[in-house]
Amino acid sequence: MKTIRVLSESLGISKEAIYKKMKQQLKTELEGHIIKVNNVTHIDDIGEQIIINSLNRERQEVIQDMMNVEDTNDHKIAVLAEEQPHVKEYVHILQEQIKTKDIQLAMQNNHITQLINQVGNHQLLLRGEQYKDIVSLQSQWARKEPVAGKPSLWKRIFKK
Repeated sequence: MKTIRVLSESLGISKEAIYKKMKQQLKTELEGHIIKVNNVTHIDDIGEQIIINSLNRERQEVIQDMMNVEDTNDHKIAVLAEEQPHVKEYVHILQEQIKTKDIQLAMQNNHITQLINQVGNHQLLLRGEQYKDIVSLQSQWARKEPVAGKPSLWKRIFKK
């Protein structure tokens, strides 16, 4: 059993995208696989696999569409290159530039992923610090000690 938040983090998509998919596209397939506990939505392993399969199908469809467009464009380029020989050389230069840009994009995507992981780690550290502060304040309140660095209300009023 996973919460939608954990599932979204593991799949790398937003919680909203998962909820949209659950309510619109996969409503009937996910019946019986979704459980709400204390207003938190959980999904079992079978439901998780249904969502993953759906995402994979969508990605494959997008890739197939992109390949069809590339095939059509390659055919048009080949016809044009036969008609005008200097175009073939120009097309080759452009294709090399595209390969270079693809490599640069892959490197940027890797860098972005690393930055996202760092932000997540910083958030965890901040949560830990906030928890320590809360525990410290709670223990001070339990002992009814004034908060360090801040004078009591009466001292502030009478400025002693």
